Amino acid sequence: MTNSRAWEFGRYNPKTERVVESLCTLGNGRCATRGSAPENVADAVHSPGTYLAGCYGRLVSTVAGAQVTNEDMVRLTDRTALRYRCLPEGGSPGDWLTPDDATLRQCRVSLDLRRGTLTRRMLLQAPHGRRLARTDSGGPRSAG
Repeated sequence: MTNSRAWEFGRYNPKTERVVESLCTLGNGRCATRGSAPENVADAVHSPGTYLAGCYGRLVSTVAGAQVTNEDMVRLTDRTALRYRCLPEGGSPGDWLTPDDATLRQCRVSLDLRRGTLTRRMLLQAPHGRRLARTDSGGPRSAG
């Protein structure tokens, strides 16, 4: 983290990725999108998703023999999903690329709190030597 108006995470660490995703969530008061990489699917490391004010789910659980009802905010479908892979000339398509891929060489996530923008930069290197650099930026969007 660099200063009070901008946060920067200079490397990818699966152990802290959920914290980065949480801290980099962007929203406008009605709708929020977690700061996860668009290539990721929900799993033990990542939790991409969109949240909308007023969307709650009710779940009844048994706790110490008593029925307890909880209402929690529901994670909606991830609206930022994007998948890509390399297609070598004359070859078959490679695996889908994610930050968890062994080909990741660099990853930097920057959140500009003043402008409300999130930028994620990644550099991946394929086994045959080619490199793929990706930068995506997102900012607050109106919900409906």
